[in-house]
Amino acid sequence: MDIVFPGQLGTVERESRAAVQALIGRLDLTAPRAQPPEPQDVAFIPVTRAQWKSVLKDADLPRLQQETDETVMEILLLRTASGAAVGKRLPELLQRLGTSVVALSAVAGEVSRFSPSRTSAAERRLAADLAQANQCEAQALFACLDDV
Repeated sequence: MDIVFPGQLGTVERESRAAVQALIGRLDLTAPRAQPPEPQDVAFIPVTRAQWKSVLKDADLPRLQQETDETVMEILLLRTASGAAVGKRLPELLQRLGTSVVALSAVAGEVSRFSPSRTSAAERRLAADLAQANQCEAQALFACLDDV
């Protein structure tokens, strides 16, 4: 699912706006970030093209991305909810969003350890690029929330 963020969240109910601002101020929320890898020697695992496809299938990166997309959509739907609903649901959804971004980044890090033969550099970067796009999605949402 591709999500396009408007410059602003559009029409946000006054009560929802107040609830979001109160939550952001109280919780000191920031966009989730993947943990930077600790400096260490990384051993790359050479694999065949078939093994590479198996690694990607087992990693199930599309499902992890879908979890982020669905959480973002639930957060965006709160813009017309009551202040009470925002106060109740938003902290849980933001926590879930953070967990999703970190999980995808961790899986992408594991996938990037494999070095497939006969595979283009673009294909090798697939997991890392998806993790970066996933994080950018969360950061864009937080930018929108800051503007509420």
